[in-house]
Amino acid sequence: MDRLPDDVILEVLKRVRVEDLLTCRVVCRRLCVLAVHPDAWRGRSVHLGRDISACLSYYRQHADDEPRPTAVATLLPALLLAPCLGALHMVLPTPGFLWPPAAACAVRDVFLYVVNNAGVREAARVVQRQVELGRMRRLEVRMSSEDFRDLLLREADARVLFEAMALAAVSGLEHLTISSDVNNSKYVAQPKTFTLHAAASGALREFSCEGFPAMGPFFDLVVSSSAATLEKLTCEPHPGLDALVASKSLKALTIVGEGEVDVDGAVQLLRQACQLREVTLVHESRVVTGKLVVALASSGQAAAERLTVLLNNHYGNVRNVSVPLLAVLPRLPALRYLSVDWKPVELLKGMRLDHAPALRYFKIETQSKCAHSWVHSRELKRLMLANRALHVRVDNIITCDCNKCSYCARHQQLTLALSLEHHVYFYTHPDGQCPSPEYHGSEGVWVGLPL
Repeated sequence: MDRLPDDVILEVLKRVRVEDLLTCRVVCRRLCVLAVHPDAWRGRSVHLGRDISACLSYYRQHADDEPRPTAVATLLPALLLAPCLGALHMVLPTPGFLWPPAAACAVRDVFLYVVNNAGVREAARVVQRQVELGRMRRLEVRMSSEDFRDLLLREADARVLFEAMALAAVSGLEHLTISSDVNNSKYVAQPKTFTLHAAASGALREFSCEGFPAMGPFFDLVVSSSAATLEKLTCEPHPGLDALVASKSLKALTIVGEGEVDVDGAVQLLRQACQLREVTLVHESRVVTGKLVVALASSGQAAAERLTVLLNNHYGNVRNVSVPLLAVLPRLPALRYLSVDWKPVELLKGMRLDHAPALRYFKIETQSKCAHSWVHSRELKRLMLANRALHVRVDNIITCDCNKCSYCARHQQLTLALSLEHHVYFYTHPDGQCPSPEYHGSEGVWVGLPL
């Protein structure tokens, strides 16, 4: 081994488990030095907590194998000895673990899954320490009502955490996510006098804040400090959204919420932010959603290419949304992708080619009692024959055995396919001659119209 250069040994150490890497320190003097070399730790992803299920959704997007939880007895010396980590996933609090004050392990991506108020305080300490170390670029803090063991989120603890996250937002952080559906999180508020000790500009590119609509001062500080760099934003309709009107970097906006709330800030942003390319509106109120839809196209200069409108409720009258949406489509000339979660009867009846000439993909997420009703929908056929470049996807199909379709009765293969799949794609272009092949996939049933 003496003949092997350090870089070769480091390549081996990168693939050694954390427990074994720490053990290498007692093998020999050379391995003692290489075992704490930054290259041996920089790309590692460490998970702490018995209940690691909360980490899986993100982890599976970045690795082929499920995460292997790290024991507290191993993580503590790792944090004290390792110079850095690629990612750290922690369920807080974890019995027997407190972030060691002397730890100098600088982590690039930090993911904290908080399960009680003690975990909120511990999360604040972790964030504060990583801000001091200066390497953190991504921070995600999540609280789920299913896992949160205290009845209510303590407001004093939440404020300390938000202060730490605000400091992180202006300290080189590029991605910040905070989300909660704990019972009282929507009422937890930051004082209006909330501010940082020193004015600073942030470098955030992505910011997501869900479940804390009363955290206006925190939201305003983060948004205003990162207005020049922010590219993707997900939030409730905060009044401070109009601070992003002049932002040239913001390309994707998602507005979520419920109830009849003040949306003036969101309306002002949608009216004037002509740089937006992707807009998602997720709101249970049809009136509020209708206002936001109208605002998006009111400037006449909207450049949105993707629009998603979700009501999270398939029942009731949707004319407050569908009629305004139909009216604004002609003022969205660049729109290529449209998604809704209700049966868009008015849209299908009223849409013409000149409404959205660039439209290539129309996704409908709604429960349909019969798959065959879509196969032979006159409105769907008329729309697609007018725009042969269009693809329509219908999700949540509920098949039935009505036996009313003579065509499908003669084509058992199509009938069987529709009975096994819950989403169907429709197209009218000749096979093999699709003008937009990027919208084709292997999932679902593909049906060419007209039949």
